[in-house]
Amino acid sequence: MGKKKTANKKKITVQEFKAWLEGVEEMQPEGWHPTKEQWEIIREKIKLIVDTPPQTKESKRSVPPPPPGFHPAPVPPPPPQQPLPTPAIQTEQSSVIDQALKKEALEKQKAPPFATDPKKPVKAPDIDGPYESSFI
Repeated sequence: MGKKKTANKKKITVQEFKAWLEGVEEMQPEGWHPTKEQWEIIREKIKLIVDTPPQTKESKRSVPPPPPGFHPAPVPPPPPQQPLPTPAIQTEQSSVIDQALKKEALEKQKAPPFATDPKKPVKAPDIDGPYESSFI
């Protein structure tokens, strides 16, 4: 790290300290570790760091404060929520469809499963009639 400088006691920011330490590390050989004297210099630099609050970027368009005595209008409460009306359409056709669906559901419940034993093959019902393969 070179000679010990005691004359430069200027306050520095965290960013300046980081840049200084990175520069010191870049100038050292690979595998370098600070000696006791070098650690003293690093600690002196740390003591010079000024603790600055983070700077926030102000937007270009800022809203000016309201004039004295200004009171904004109260926000009205939202309207009470009511369920949406659903049309009650009862026609003969819909009741016939409902009855057919209920009948089909009952038949499915009564129908035996295709296979009672999962290891036993099941013959599928022939719904197309006689079929001749085009591969023969």
